[in-house]
Amino acid sequence: MTSSTKTTAAFAELSPEQRQALFDKLRQRKLTNARRPATETIDHTGDTLALGPAQTALLPLLTATTRNRVLELVIEGPLSLTALRAAVALLSDRHSGLRVRFDSDRNAFVTLDQTLPLRTFASAADSAEALQAACAQLATDQTQALQLACLYAEENVSHLLLACHPLLLDSGSMLFLASQVLALASGNATPDSIHATDSALLNRYTQWSAQVLEQKFLAQEWARLKPRSLDSIARNKPLAGVLPQQQSLHLDNDFIQARVSGGESIKNWMGDAIHRCLQGWLSHQEILYWFSAPQLRDEQFETLPGFFPYFVPVTSNEREPLAFNQRLNRLHTRFSPVSEQLSLDLCTQGSSAPMVHYHWFEAGTGDASPIQVRRVIHHQPGILLSPFEIQITELLDGINLDVHFDPTHIGMDQVNALLRDLMVYLREEKEIEGTSRPSLHERLSQIWKDLLQKTEVGNDQSFFELGGHSLQVTELKFRIKQQLKLDVPISVLYELTTINKLANFILATHATGLGWNTATAANSEEDEEEGVL
Repeated sequence: MTSSTKTTAAFAELSPEQRQALFDKLRQRKLTNARRPATETIDHTGDTLALGPAQTALLPLLTATTRNRVLELVIEGPLSLTALRAAVALLSDRHSGLRVRFDSDRNAFVTLDQTLPLRTFASAADSAEALQAACAQLATDQTQALQLACLYAEENVSHLLLACHPLLLDSGSMLFLASQVLALASGNATPDSIHATDSALLNRYTQWSAQVLEQKFLAQEWARLKPRSLDSIARNKPLAGVLPQQQSLHLDNDFIQARVSGGESIKNWMGDAIHRCLQGWLSHQEILYWFSAPQLRDEQFETLPGFFPYFVPVTSNEREPLAFNQRLNRLHTRFSPVSEQLSLDLCTQGSSAPMVHYHWFEAGTGDASPIQVRRVIHHQPGILLSPFEIQITELLDGINLDVHFDPTHIGMDQVNALLRDLMVYLREEKEIEGTSRPSLHERLSQIWKDLLQKTEVGNDQSFFELGGHSLQVTELKFRIKQQLKLDVPISVLYELTTINKLANFILATHATGLGWNTATAANSEEDEEEGVL
């Protein structure tokens, strides 16, 4: 019996599950082989910095009004300007490729100074006007290499600003470099502990990326895994010349720890709240939103700071009994083999749905260091791949959330309403075993307080007498559906305008299915099903 015959016979004896597992293993092996760098064909000598496929796709969209990406770190502690200057000089030595040169007949970049520039504004950090002016100056500066500025205050607070051309570094890479600057400035890192990068290494990534996109098998995998809704929704070109507006939130550790139960990651808590919030806002459309996934990058380039717009799509109507981390991790395993196609698709087609960047900022100073990062603010995204992008940065003692949006697509009132809804989800207290959950009257009262911005609401007070109007009735219906899993007809909300009347109606029509009674109901382990009245 030949070896091929033996193999065929062995395959025939496998169960369907074993055959599927074998196919998956073979597919993964083929994927791995397809992503291996091919033989180098480009001369990497010299200072020329090549653009990757994603950068090349975005380059024609740049205009004279395109702004640099700008990042701010609010630092508390004795930050020495001498140590900071020395750290920037060391960073220049370790990341010489960032001093840059892309040229292509002066289309962009160039610079190539000996060190990255560091500007200082002594005793100016206490001036909001000075900070705003510095951010605006860096956003419009013609110097396209990475540059840093420090607004130094006598009150022991400093503002470290980083800026660069939007195609040179993504926001994650800028945070990575900022942590290295602080680690060097505080003495918690040495130059040898930082991986060196230069133009040659960046160009090797560029060549690898282009070669991956030529792999037919990976293109077929992208066609197979690509969410079908991407072909059916209207998409927007990436927005490079717009001046986005911004809204920000800051959540401190006391707020977070009071609401994150033991064993749950902060990322899962925040990500799940955003997922549920956006799900409610986008439930009427079959569209996607995107979560930043830097681990999609090939492992050989993990320590390379650069431009990596990697995201994974999440369906807006997805309802699964999985923790957010599990859901995202499963998507990573599906899309990491085709991350280059995914990245190029976004940079070419853009997205009509929101994008969420989730960053973990390792301050690089250590818990015992007197230098601590208190806030991280993304002032300018440089280029919007979507008309609505959320930058989340998790710090040691809090979370910063910055929303950038194109005002021609989305209004400030819509963004404020979405952030209010997000805070409603984030404020939900974790129920402790053995305690009772709020009654229906209490839940409705809290919804009214949040919506109407009232500290007290009487159970017999009219919604409209409290200041509510017709537009807020629609939002009230939306919040009740989100938080109570009830689809209350709009006509009922107009007719039953007090908490007592509305709660009694719900209890009379759906109390058994929801597990509520007129008293405070005991906590139930069973999930509540959405009801339709």
